[in-house]
Amino acid sequence: FMLSVGVPLSTRLYLETGLSYSCLRSDKNVSSFNSSYAVKQRLDYIGIPLGLSYKIWSNRHLRTYISAGGMAEKMVSGYSKSNSGTSKLHIDGLQYSVYGTAGLGIQVAPHFSIGFEPGISYHYHVKASNIQTLYSDFPLDMELRLSLKVEL
Repeated sequence: FMLSVGVPLSTRLYLETGLSYSCLRSDKNVSSFNSSYAVKQRLDYIGIPLGLSYKIWSNRHLRTYISAGGMAEKMVSGYSKSNSGTSKLHIDGLQYSVYGTAGLGIQVAPHFSIGFEPGISYHYHVKASNIQTLYSDFPLDMELRLSLKVEL
């Protein structure tokens, strides 16, 4: 989920920033010679994106655009649950990524729209962490974002 603000640089080009929330959940089954158990992991991230958006076409109610940029995310909460209990997880440092999206914005009020953005992102490995995440196991990610946009 992302809340973003676009500052017009020209009639078609916008500088965008905002706030994003990501939840990474995984379920693993771990087996050894004589035992098997399930592990559930959840990591919550807050991020700040910075990018450019280019308006391709628009009318009063719809807008199509492409966007590209980067994001820095911080893990704010994390835990791992297994048969032996629950343990808190912590990752020092920031998770960096680059992204590209194509979007469809639906104008719901003046200067306010809802965006649907299929895209691709690449997450760089956090060297300070030994915790396996979706970002570390699959750094190239296809995604569908829902965004709330305010245009200044």
